[in-house]
Amino acid sequence: MSPKALSMFLIAAIIASCLIYIPPVKAQVSKIKWLKADGTYIKDENGNIFLLHGCCVMDFRRDLTEEDIKRMLSWGFNVIRISIGWDIIEPSPAKYNYAYLREIDEFVKMCKRLGMYVILDMHQWRWCRKYGGHGIPEWLCEEYDTEDEAKIAFWRNPSYWTYLAEVWRMLAERYRNEPTVAAYDLFNEPNAPMDVIEPEELSEIIAQFYNTLIKAVRSVDKRHICIFEPIWGAPIFSNYVIKPSGENIVYSTHVYSGGTWDPRVGYNGDIQLIQADVELSYRTALKFNVPLFIGEFGVGSAAPNCSKWCRDVLYFLDKYSIGRTWWCYYRDDSSYGLLYSDGREKSHILKYLDRCYIRSSTHPFTSYFNPDNSTFKTIINVTDTKDLTLELYISKRHFKEPVITVNNTIFELEKSENSSIAKIHINHGQLDGSTVTVSVYEKSVLEEYKLNVKFISPANNSFLNNGNLTFHWKTVRNPRKCIVKLDGATIYTGDYIDHINLNLSEGEHSLTVYVFDEFNQMVCSSITLTIDCSPPCILSIEVAETIEGTLVKVKAVDNVSYVEKVLLAVDGEYMPMQKLSADMFHVYVPEYIHAVEAYVIAIDAAGNMASIKVNLPRKKGLNMFFPLMAIMACTLLLLLLIAKAKIRRRS
Repeated sequence: MSPKALSMFLIAAIIASCLIYIPPVKAQVSKIKWLKADGTYIKDENGNIFLLHGCCVMDFRRDLTEEDIKRMLSWGFNVIRISIGWDIIEPSPAKYNYAYLREIDEFVKMCKRLGMYVILDMHQWRWCRKYGGHGIPEWLCEEYDTEDEAKIAFWRNPSYWTYLAEVWRMLAERYRNEPTVAAYDLFNEPNAPMDVIEPEELSEIIAQFYNTLIKAVRSVDKRHICIFEPIWGAPIFSNYVIKPSGENIVYSTHVYSGGTWDPRVGYNGDIQLIQADVELSYRTALKFNVPLFIGEFGVGSAAPNCSKWCRDVLYFLDKYSIGRTWWCYYRDDSSYGLLYSDGREKSHILKYLDRCYIRSSTHPFTSYFNPDNSTFKTIINVTDTKDLTLELYISKRHFKEPVITVNNTIFELEKSENSSIAKIHINHGQLDGSTVTVSVYEKSVLEEYKLNVKFISPANNSFLNNGNLTFHWKTVRNPRKCIVKLDGATIYTGDYIDHINLNLSEGEHSLTVYVFDEFNQMVCSSITLTIDCSPPCILSIEVAETIEGTLVKVKAVDNVSYVEKVLLAVDGEYMPMQKLSADMFHVYVPEYIHAVEAYVIAIDAAGNMASIKVNLPRKKGLNMFFPLMAIMACTLLLLLLIAKAKIRRRS
């Protein structure tokens, strides 16, 4: 909270008080619903839990235009906590600055037209302009030289409170019929020097102070929420805070865990500090049976590890479904502003603030959002008989093509005027169990790991001679459930398995596997095979002499599969037969083959074999072989004898 910026806030306010009032543009019909505190939740007029998510603004006149509000709406914000100044409203005792009040009116009307809630925050910082701050009127501090003296005097003199009580009565009367004003934050960060007023005593005084303000508000307005804070708004003082009396009140703390109230201070990664602040605040609200609202949380945008600080704080706020407003929306280069001086977004901060969240729900919920991998999950407790209705804000920053699942089933979105808001309604009779899980994923992320399944073994359309088989398949992604069907009949349903053992009978079979992932998406794969345990049948064998040689002709059939091939085993060789038709095969035996006995072997598609012995006739050439050889031998011997006789005569 820059001193320079807040000083400018006061100066601008005084100048603005002299401006001429300009009538507003006619407002459109508001869709904003009344909000109220109901137990530990803020609820809308329909009784639905409503989560406020937005930011603070130091000077709504200086820092905000209609375009700024539209920008915040595009980030998913639904509330602005605007600082208003008692010192500006009441520049002198009982004299009100109506020009300034009309500016508040116009701002509220603009927010109503755009659909943005407003929290009126009676802000003080460093108490008074006299001490370099703003908030408390100067006329109330004239007698005191120091800020501490003025604070002590204020808390010790309840008569001073009546001035602020009257201001709140006037504001409450002004806005008592306006639901756009979500709440009155009655006094920002009440504090005093605690070496003079101990925390216990100061907390008692602050409770009496809030009772005075609430009584004034309730005299004219019973519908609006009133917000009270502990000392300094700090969670650490939750142990001292005393709940004011009355209904429709909300407890609010300011989370600057690790000292980030100084925008130069970063984050050392000690998440336990953040957890302690949030959970102490949360337990205190539970003890009082009131809602908790984090009115301020923030870290300097140039501070070390500022993004991680945002991530960790919002983790716990989502976990406990706590509404919140970031401190704050303006333009700077290194402080809390959400825009740089040139108007660019601080994307490293908005990456976490512009997030998915449940805006309203009929039932309690807890959420988790991870912007790094674009995933959101909320678990909703459904313990009664009411239907479940919720509105979910989907950040376009993180989800270009969102896929929503409800209990791991893809949910078809209803068309909405606001494409960033998903409306989900489930009849109680359709609810299964006491919890409902709603998740959001980016479509491209799902497709990258798209579920599929395929068989590894055995091969599709195969023929096997053994029915005792193990079927194996594999999937991509995370399969959860599995259904296996054999020949159309379900044989397994349950957790995912990647194989199954079966003993199949002879014949054709089909096996289908259905696999479901965590989103209940289903894929399937089928395989067909034939079990054939019987050998083929050789019906006939014909043997005939031809010019080309001996022709062997075979007819073979198979009752289950088919005859894949027929061989002729002769003289140590396997001669494949040519297939003439589905059941006819033949082969020519060359003349050099001299064996008389041979075997016909038929093999079916499953590898079963049948064989029959066959006698091959001797070739004619083979029958004359030995006589011819004898004649040739005799002729040769005769020629040798004649030649020998001639030689002797000559000699």
